[in-house]
Amino acid sequence: MKMSFDGIPIEDIFFSEFATLAAAPDCVQKLRELILQLAVRGRLVPQDPADEPANVLLERIAAEKKRLVKEGKIKKQAPLPRVREDEAPFGVPTGWMWVRLDTIGQIVGGGTPKTDRSDFFSENGLPWLTPADLNGFKAKYICRGKRDISEQGLQKSSAQLLPAGTVLFSSRAPIGYVAISANEISTNQGFKSCVPYIPKMSEYIYYFLKFAGKIIDKNATGTTFREISGKGMKNVPFPLPPLSEQHRIVAKVDAIMALCDELEARQVAQQETHAKIGTAALAALLEAENAATFDDAWARICDEFDLIFDTPENVTALRQAVLQFAVQGKLVEQNPEDEPASMLLERIAVEKAQLVKGGKIKKEKPLSPVRGGEVPYVVPEGWVWTKLGSITSFGPKNGYSSVAVDSPSNTKCLTLTATTYGSFNPNYYKYIDTDVENDSDLWLEEGDLLIQRGNSLDYVGISAVYSGPSHEFIYPDLMMKIKFPEDVDVHFASRVINSPVSRCYFRQKASGTAGSMPKVNQAIVNNLLFPLPPLAEQHRIVAKVDVLMALCDNLEARIRKRQDAQTKLLDSVIAEMTVQA
Repeated sequence: MKMSFDGIPIEDIFFSEFATLAAAPDCVQKLRELILQLAVRGRLVPQDPADEPANVLLERIAAEKKRLVKEGKIKKQAPLPRVREDEAPFGVPTGWMWVRLDTIGQIVGGGTPKTDRSDFFSENGLPWLTPADLNGFKAKYICRGKRDISEQGLQKSSAQLLPAGTVLFSSRAPIGYVAISANEISTNQGFKSCVPYIPKMSEYIYYFLKFAGKIIDKNATGTTFREISGKGMKNVPFPLPPLSEQHRIVAKVDAIMALCDELEARQVAQQETHAKIGTAALAALLEAENAATFDDAWARICDEFDLIFDTPENVTALRQAVLQFAVQGKLVEQNPEDEPASMLLERIAVEKAQLVKGGKIKKEKPLSPVRGGEVPYVVPEGWVWTKLGSITSFGPKNGYSSVAVDSPSNTKCLTLTATTYGSFNPNYYKYIDTDVENDSDLWLEEGDLLIQRGNSLDYVGISAVYSGPSHEFIYPDLMMKIKFPEDVDVHFASRVINSPVSRCYFRQKASGTAGSMPKVNQAIVNNLLFPLPPLAEQHRIVAKVDVLMALCDNLEARIRKRQDAQTKLLDSVIAEMTVQA
């Protein structure tokens, strides 16, 4: 896309293309970053030869700094070296200068009074900020944070009372939050703030630091957390324009950022509208009374998919709706000639008893019967509510706790990622320095069901059917393996386990502390409520779900392809604007 820039206001160029570009992920954020980049390069507003040049402004700054030293308000410091040509990240216009941040403002840290001294804090004391107070803060000026400190707390800590107009910059946890103090304020040690020697420079410094935050973060150090030191902040190269041009830049950035806010609000409104339409569409699916009405609702979704489901996350919701519909018995028609599920349960019980008698499995503690008040929904005639442990022939059984080795070995052990997304991926495994007996139950065979017994709450309890060769992989300790008799379609079982109601069950039952991984045990897995259909219907449901999931894959691919194209277009427009500027 060829776009003119010279002589045309940048916002006119970008916003004329907004209808095309707005659907790109992070469109408005990228626009904000572009504006800041052009601003500090001197490419956002025209230069005026009549402006007092930066070298004269620098003399005024030096005189003010000398006055403050003479009055004892700041300490005299050794001058920092000039910004070398190879340090300047980009060229600046005639009349500008590269200087150190310390040259145009005093860099001041903060401190925290002892937290066990209640008299160091006050309900209506001196405003005191932590980086957390700027998390999500979008305004330019800030008055105070969540806590105030007392005069005594200020005196007994390294916190300092900073004047109004101080540019506050979080120097750790995280680096890069920026605001301007609207009044006298103090901060904790998570700040390296800039007190301008010329107060009228505050807003330009503010926008520069918003631009430079990521660059400063790259130069930070630390292991537990990254931090930029006071010396590091003092040495940050700063592009200094004439003061009059600073004011024009700030006014222009303010105006465009306000437009960005409007565009962002428009996007949010569009997303909310799409979300409501999508919710209604999913409700139509879940409220369908039979397979025929489901097919009608699905057809409407496909016809208007680009309007209803415009992000991959929305497709995830659609997948969950399909699974829920499937396990409720509304995805395919019931056949009264199918052998009812109650007979499957009888055969499974007989088969398990024979396996126990033959010494192939251990006798299990009987599971409590399913009570009517426990079931989350009514299943069709011919189905039966049971528990997962009642329909397995083996398991659940935990895997092997192993340590990875760097070089290939005789044993490959899956990692959690191999099953995290509900389907088996053979590319995620590690070699372990352990020989596993050929007859070990740890070896996986076609049709084994794997359940993640430990992971984040989003994934704990997720399942996948192993579809690789026999005896190629073992499974890890954070997974369980289950085998099913012929009367249970393992793919149907996996769909049930991954359906919304089951996912909710595992999230509620998972245990773990703030510092440990949520986990489920074998008893929790065995007691999962399971809606069991006739075997023939299980097969029909699996076939229908496979078709619908394939359609979801195609729809999701379309979205990602469209988003990739929009992102490339947006990036090319921004790159061209940057170059032409």
